[in-house]
Amino acid sequence: MLHMILLFGSLALGGLFLWFFVWAVRGGQFKDPEEAKYLMFREDDDEEAEFDAQVKRREQCKTK
Repeated sequence: MLHMILLFGSLALGGLFLWFFVWAVRGGQFKDPEEAKYLMFREDDDEEAEFDAQVKRREQCKTK
């Protein structure tokens, strides 16, 4: 009896993990795994561009 409970429990757990995996794949979770390593550099560029824009605004205010 215990063997049957363990068997069905492990099959149910495996089915649940399979369902979560399929759900993640359909949701695009694994669409572009290589993008994550480049995301960090793109965020730095955005912050640097924002900093440059702030500096230009300050310089324009000083010249007025």
